[in-house]
Amino acid sequence: PWTPFHDVEVRNALRLLHGRPQIDAGELQSLLGHVDEDLTKGRLERPALELEAVFRRAARLSEAHASQTLARTLDILHVAALIELGCAGLVSGDEWQLALAKAEAIRTYDIRRSA
Repeated sequence: PWTPFHDVEVRNALRLLHGRPQIDAGELQSLLGHVDEDLTKGRLERPALELEAVFRRAARLSEAHASQTLARTLDILHVAALIELGCAGLVSGDEWQLALAKAEAIRTYDIRRSA
């Protein structure tokens, strides 16, 4: 699923690449366009997400695991959203998201290990 958290994080990451500068303005616009096209054509699904429930779940996850996993707020929100949506697992390259998901006994796939 493509949650509002993904939308902000992916678009921001692409803009950071442009600001560093690792990609030029044309590449940035092209990549953002691909995201928009994937959303428009339904390749990325935008499920309904109850944000209050996500934040309540995030608070519980933080209380239970933040000291051990060192997960940051956005990472906790990602995992909380996946739990609230009933997802079967987490695909990520973020060590804190992966650690938090594992602490909750959620199946994980680390994209850094597949390269």
